[in-house]
Amino acid sequence: MNRNLGLLIVLAVLFAAGCGGRGGVPPAGASLDANARVTVGDPAFVLSDEGSLYASAGSPFSVETAFNPETGELQASVWARGVADLKTALFCLSYPMEAYHLVLVEYAGGLGPDGDVVVAIIPLRPRIWMGAAIIHFPERAGVNGDCELFRLVFAPGPEPPVRVAALAPSDPQAAAILAGSLQADNSVLLAWTEQNPGDGNNDGRVNIQDVTPIARNFLHRIGDGQNEAEDALADYNRDGTVNIMDVTKIARNFLVELHGYDVETAPAAAGPFQRIPNPDSPGDPNVPTLVRSEEFPVAPKPLDGPLAWSYLSAPIEGKVYFRVRPKDAEGQAGMESNTAVFEGITEILSMELRLPEGEEQWLVITEEAVDDIPGNEQPWASSELQLEAWAEVEGREEEVNVTNLVVWELESGYNSASIGNTADLNKGLLTATDVGVARVVAHPTNDLTTAASLEIPIYAISDITLRVAGQVEPQDITVPRGTDVHFEAIGIFDDNDGDAEDLLELNISTCASWAVGRPIVSAGPPVVYEDGAFALEFFYGAAPALDRGILHTNDPNLQAGFRGFVSVCFPPDSFPPGEVEPTIGGGFRAFSNMITVTLE
Repeated sequence: MNRNLGLLIVLAVLFAAGCGGRGGVPPAGASLDANARVTVGDPAFVLSDEGSLYASAGSPFSVETAFNPETGELQASVWARGVADLKTALFCLSYPMEAYHLVLVEYAGGLGPDGDVVVAIIPLRPRIWMGAAIIHFPERAGVNGDCELFRLVFAPGPEPPVRVAALAPSDPQAAAILAGSLQADNSVLLAWTEQNPGDGNNDGRVNIQDVTPIARNFLHRIGDGQNEAEDALADYNRDGTVNIMDVTKIARNFLVELHGYDVETAPAAAGPFQRIPNPDSPGDPNVPTLVRSEEFPVAPKPLDGPLAWSYLSAPIEGKVYFRVRPKDAEGQAGMESNTAVFEGITEILSMELRLPEGEEQWLVITEEAVDDIPGNEQPWASSELQLEAWAEVEGREEEVNVTNLVVWELESGYNSASIGNTADLNKGLLTATDVGVARVVAHPTNDLTTAASLEIPIYAISDITLRVAGQVEPQDITVPRGTDVHFEAIGIFDDNDGDAEDLLELNISTCASWAVGRPIVSAGPPVVYEDGAFALEFFYGAAPALDRGILHTNDPNLQAGFRGFVSVCFPPDSFPPGEVEPTIGGGFRAFSNMITVTLE
């Protein structure tokens, strides 16, 4: 850490706390005490790789002081004595604030140079919280023996008494983003993610212990695909990178406490909003609607990421506006969320089932294992389809999406598919399990008169037509040696409904398995052939997907009159050995016709 930056952080907090560098002056007749003590207070501990903990009893930390009789200043130095593999030091100091005020505090370098250590110094009377942690300490060796951690200077003159109280999260970034959905009984299921900038260890409080998540994840970037949940917690200022600036957010939000959330409702966007009482303490306005320790009794670890909250309201009538606000243990409310509005539905008059825009009205059974191989995604092969229910509703001019409000069932095709019917998770999600035709029906609870239905055929591959690109019908070809021949494989898909007119034809060239037979001589005496071969881009390997199905005839050992036999199959049978065992719904497995390529 750059020491100048560290001092800027400290001075900013000192200014905010009213601790000027000059402080006050001793009261008349007061005498300065050369034996005044600066003490290490609770909590004081260090962490090692094994998670060992030094509590304040038997703490390795000690403070050495020196009194300057000419200036009356008291100098203090914080040491760690006899430590083994010390990597993180977090503690607070107390001092006689009736006679002295803090002038200077700085990191002394005991855990390593500035650039290798994350430091936080939070001087909030009547204590000074101090923390230092080696960057990426789980992977690095700690300090052994004795080391000096911090140096402080106190000048004569009392600190003005200031009470430091816990606060609710009021940082603008602490505002939750509220979402939700209307349920079948007109109740509302609200959902949001906890936001408490500075709380990197997920205990609900911003304190000196939150230095360690910064050090552990230092310079990690959000969105790089690694340690995302932990990095998201440690990026306190939400700039996308865990860095030294996140220490500033700890200082600004220090001692913030998130005890729980109030859920508030109003009849209009402008309010007035009324909180929903806690069901166990309805008469106590200081107890939040949802208490953190009750909703999450097992303290999550940092790797769990920010907590996901939810609340199910009572059934609503008409339009109701919702918002949530964090609350501390003393009942103080913090930054409110956005406002989400929901309107209860009185009666569904008519209904229609639809597919999302751009989706085809069919599903294809295929190998998930095939899709797992990089470069082999099959955009045409989807085994899930999210259906939507749209309704004309009494009292509304526009159609309403009632997907989550109705009951979803299969009228036929039970052996071919399943339909989701759990609100907010998978209502209307059709999942194919075998070939056939699934007839889906949806209706309001206890009302079959406004039911709507939709038929979804489910296909599996039954045959493959192999042809040279540009051909309408497959034909054998003759080409000059050295010519690249482009083939395409057209998969024929059937839903087994007995109707041969509704077969699907899909190009599966980029995700099938290709093969070419060894060349033979069409006529004449036997030819010795050992080294040359037709080369065909296979299913797996270095070749890009778009190159699959290209036959190369440029091997110098190939001669005029040689013939190669090209074929293709699906599911692929040329995976690396033991990687997957292809199977396909309905028991189908398809092989193509064979095309002969003769060289001239």
